[in-house]
Amino acid sequence: MCFPYHLCPITTQILESVPIAGRIAGFNRQEPQSGIPLHSDGNNMWLTCQMGLKIPGDGDKASIRVGPTTKFWKERECLLYDTTYEHETVNRSGWCCTWIFSMC
Repeated sequence: MCFPYHLCPITTQILESVPIAGRIAGFNRQEPQSGIPLHSDGNNMWLTCQMGLKIPGDGDKASIRVGPTTKFWKERECLLYDTTYEHETVNRSGWCCTWIFSMC
């Protein structure tokens, strides 16, 4: 399912207008009871910053593991990580998770 960008036109406009070379930015959404399998992006060109927008549960349902460290997403809080380390995500809730991200 595609993210409904029309529901947040101002944020979308800002993301599209930021003049950062090599910038990748947008919204991520993870379906309930799903995850992204363990992987590494295989290069050391990016740091990824993600901020929780709509995170279900009490901060104990949606997580990311980077290397040996597991962190839980919280609304309006950022997580910064290096994608060269193996990482995986899990959404153990019955609701979608949504966050904004930037890779620079």
